[in-house]
Amino acid sequence: MAGNIVFEDAEIRVVHRPGSSDYSLVTFAALGHRPNGDWIWAGPPIEKLDIEAIGIIAHRPNWFPAAAMQAAAPVIRDLLRPRAIGYGYSMGGYAVLKYGRLLGLTHGLAVSPQVSIDPADVPQERRFRPHHDPVLHANMAVVAPDPPPISFVVGDTMWDLDGLHLRQAATLPGVHVIPLPFMRHAAIDRLTSTRVIASVLDLVLAGDAAALREELRRGRSQSAELHLWIGRSAAARGHLGPAERLWARAQALGARPGGIAAVRALALRERLMALFAMRRPREAIAFINTAIEEQGRQVQALVHLGEYLRRRGLPARAAQCFRRAIQTAPRFAPAHLGLLQALQARAGPREIALARSAALENLSHSPADVGAVLALDIDLPAPAESVPIPGQ
Repeated sequence: MAGNIVFEDAEIRVVHRPGSSDYSLVTFAALGHRPNGDWIWAGPPIEKLDIEAIGIIAHRPNWFPAAAMQAAAPVIRDLLRPRAIGYGYSMGGYAVLKYGRLLGLTHGLAVSPQVSIDPADVPQERRFRPHHDPVLHANMAVVAPDPPPISFVVGDTMWDLDGLHLRQAATLPGVHVIPLPFMRHAAIDRLTSTRVIASVLDLVLAGDAAALREELRRGRSQSAELHLWIGRSAAARGHLGPAERLWARAQALGARPGGIAAVRALALRERLMALFAMRRPREAIAFINTAIEEQGRQVQALVHLGEYLRRRGLPARAAQCFRRAIQTAPRFAPAHLGLLQALQARAGPREIALARSAALENLSHSPADVGAVLALDIDLPAPAESVPIPGQ
């Protein structure tokens, strides 16, 4: 059913989608989502189940600032049915916990949430620190009065990066933590099917932590997603043979080859980083080619790996990654910029100038990208070399 935008400001959009359920589901979009018409997060299962829903979508990675949520709260509360579940993942999971009482939610389901991204609250959390804004995020931490009266937090308690948030959430009154081991920050993958989400929402409304834990454990042997992510953990620890068997099982259970390739690429990047972190540089350097090959034609993955290798002081290997990315996506600016930065460390001026010329040609459609290339402080050959540079 079509939705209506019922509130919007510079930070968030709120969309109401009517449904026949006797409860409301308030969803909070995740980090990478942006407003798009009447789109809301978790829309497909909501539509299939005909759930009365309100979707809150951020205009940027802003962790749903308090001022915007306070402004929207009266509109949202007026639309809620007597029972209302908040549902969100990561940044959205934070909002479920932080604004549950403010919005009048009776229940909450937060998947892999943060309790804050303020360095003063969680100094170990560096993933999201660039998004912390002291002005927007004063008093950011989730505290006892904030979550809905009955709240469930689902995530990988064994993974340190999410575990530190889950442990803090577990100390809040009314919050029950349901572990999903080996999923890391992908715990949301256990909730992608309409059947599972329907059952989970019923159990959340019933407040039955034991049954919810059992529901999420049930069918683990038949879960393609679980095999994918356990394989990732195994590969990142160097157990590549068992990882391949797990991924083969995931494919047999319905995982798409492209999804498996993406997880494999990620796991081998993590393995390479782990070898460097464990101060095993010889093994790490010997593993680099394997890691690069497994990135395939995934442009973002190649650039991510290239940036890591450049920071590790391996510019030639970094350049391999950036060149592969450019071959796949010649107009992808981060690949060109990364290559130029990598070449500055060891390449000759002519090679740098040729790479710069190619970047300017391929990025000529975007003045901002051309400006970023021109802004790089790079050594160029003397004019006698006569290397053509577009626009000069």
